Amino acid sequence: MKNLIVSFAIDLSKISKNKIKKDEKGRLWLYLQSSVSLEPDQYGNHSSIWENQSKEERENQKRNYLGNGKITFYDSGNTLYTSEAENSENQENRNLDLPF
Repeated sequence: MKNLIVSFAIDLSKISKNKIKKDEKGRLWLYLQSSVSLEPDQYGNHSSIWENQSKEERENQKRNYLGNGKITFYDSGNTLYTSEAENSENQENRNLDLPF
């Protein structure tokens, strides 16, 4: 089984209000795009996320980046990757002297 989980942090103040769409049930939606790389950038991020753009918008304006993300779990079927934070947390839990 192949899985990829990325945890994101989004700066809500950067959202363009005109990009929020309301459906017939009154729910609000924001359509996003993301890129993911298995190699981290200089800040340790594997991904970035931005608002969707029409073809015309892509030609005339820059992307509105909302935040970045880090891979927290990756299973390609052959290789299993977990984040350093998760690995250290699991190691700490293994080192606890618990009676159960």
